[in-house]
Amino acid sequence: MSEEGGYRATIQLIHRPDRPTAIFAANDLTCVGALSAATALGIRVPQELSLVGFDNSVYARLRALWLTSVDGTATRWASRPPGPCSNASSTPTPPAGRS
Repeated sequence: MSEEGGYRATIQLIHRPDRPTAIFAANDLTCVGALSAATALGIRVPQELSLVGFDNSVYARLRALWLTSVDGTATRWASRPPGPCSNASSTPTPPAGRS
């Protein structure tokens, strides 16, 4: 999972007869390699090939790249125990002064 690995894998994918229209890379650094390969082959991103990285690293935020990246912290939040909001009563309490 390196820039070089993303480059080499993309070169192989692009030369397949059933060339992909999108690549979801294992991480942003691999996606940078995929972007480099597409550029070297004259493939326009995102017009001809969509690229998505994973981990929302600093590479995704570099102005020269502006990668689309999935932020993996969402899965960490989803695996956390429920917070105080989950302890709320299923029957709402009416506002003060109303019954």
